[in-house]
Parts: sequence; C-alpha cells; structure tokens
Amino acid sequence: QQNIKIMSNKNCQSTPDKNYILCGRGANNYNHEGNRIFRQLVESEVPLYTKSSQKTKSCVVERVARTLQSEKMIFVEYSAKESFWKELSREASRKKVAHRFRDFARKEKNNKLFRTISSAVDNNTEFQKILSQVKANALAAAKSESGFTTYPLPVNKTRIDFEPISLL
Repeated sequence: QQNIKIMSNKNCQSTPDKNYILCGRGANNYNHEGNRIFRQLVESEVPLYTKSSQKTKSCVVERVARTLQSEKMIFVEYSAKESFWKELSREASRKKVAHRFRDFARKEKNNKLFRTISSAVDNNTEFQKILSQVKANALAAAKSESGFTTYPLPVNKTRIDFEPISLL
C-alpha cells in the first residue's frame, strides 16, 4: 500500500492515512487506523441501533455516515486494474456503515445469547440436577447391552430417547 495514489474528485494522496477507511478484506485494511476509528464509532452506537425501529436504525446509520463525512473520513477501495484507491460514493459509503452496524448487532446478539445461556446453566440448579442424571444414565446405558434408554425430563413432563454413547 506504499505510494499508491488515492483518487477522487478532490484529492490525490500517496499513502492512505487515518482519514481513509479502506474497504476490502485482509489484516492490513482491518488494522488500518481509519478502519479502527470507524469501528469504534459504530460500536459506540450499536446499543441505540439494536433497540431501535427500522426507521430509527436508518437515522442512526445516516448520523454516523454524516459524522464520518464531517470528520473528513473517506471510504476508499483498491482498484487492482487501475492500481489506485478509489473513493466510494456517498450511497456506497452509507451501505458500508449499515453493514458494519448489522455485523456488530449480530455479534452482540450472539454474545448476549451465549451469556444468557451460560448464566442460566450456571445458576439453574434444576438444570444441573437433570444434567447430572443424564450423565449418570448415559454411563449406565453405555455399560448395558440395551439399544436405547429413556430418561424423564421434569421440565415439560415429556420423555426423550438417547442412544448409548461409548465412553471407551
């Protein structure tokens, strides 16, 4: 990325600095200072974004896109064919912002779900009892010659069949 021209309607610069958000895959783009600033700005607005209606989400995305624009942050992508960085249009830049919000929101949702499940498992003594019973029954079933063993589940009063697992 050294001595690569950045072309737009207004400027031409030899090396992308912190005012550029480099589009594309790879560690160089991901770790670029402008990309880190961009991710931090979006991440700070994710709580509002995730709790908003679709219309409000669009407003949050637009606000971040305008903030980047006012801070002279420019989205660029490398054109291998022409060997320089090209500035993205305003609409393409806005789509990049919206996409980053969706990525962060998805990660936050997955992390929240994982924390909720982990907390429920750790704090749920009924679940721990059932898990201990299932483990004990699975060991007993593995030692037996029978095909399937049925275990009661007290939560919804149904039964579930487990195939014995070989522990050897």
